Amino acid sequence: MTGSPASRRALGVASIPSFQRINAFLNDSTYSRRRHLHGTCDFTLGNPHQMPQAAYVETLADAVHPRDDQWFAYKTNEIDAREAAAESLARWLGVPFRPEDLYLTTGGFTAIALALKAVADPGDEVIYSLPPWFLYEPLAVEAGLVPVKVRIDLQTFDLDLAAIEAAITPRTRAVIINSPNNPTGRIYPPELLQSLAGLLEEASVFYGMSFLLL
Repeated sequence: MTGSPASRRALGVASIPSFQRINAFLNDSTYSRRRHLHGTCDFTLGNPHQMPQAAYVETLADAVHPRDDQWFAYKTNEIDAREAAAESLARWLGVPFRPEDLYLTTGGFTAIALALKAVADPGDEVIYSLPPWFLYEPLAVEAGLVPVKVRIDLQTFDLDLAAIEAAITPRTRAVIINSPNNPTGRIYPPELLQSLAGLLEEASVFYGMSFLLL
């Protein structure tokens, strides 16, 4: 027991310095007081500044109308939605996605949280590069994992493969890679990602384990 009504997990997330700074910035700063003023362009979280396109609104409105008595019942990774997503991804990216390759979540936050918990147990390590997307550390801490932060190449903003390799231990379970990177905007070259894949394959053989590459 912590002597607090909150769990150790909740207190751990709340005590992350970067998370505290972000909350203060979003909720108690000049930015928070000015963000909704007329004429202000807020690029902080990447939210759009134009009204949604009519086709998007019409599609959502159409989906609201029930087709059967289970339309608003619990849904779990529905096959129709996965088939539509696989077809769209294959058409746009030229990659032969299959419905079984996809798992649907309520958003990227949830996808990362589920992926980390699916492959790692409390005390395991997750590696990511600095500067990171601001929720990597809270998501890792909430899952009971140990965040392992590594540097990047400050000249190119590319991944530092030597730093990643040096950070891998027998407790490593995931390496998070974000391309285009948030917040630097760097798109990692294919050959760099191929080298990373080879590095992780060698490490997995050495340690006798598999890594999740997010």
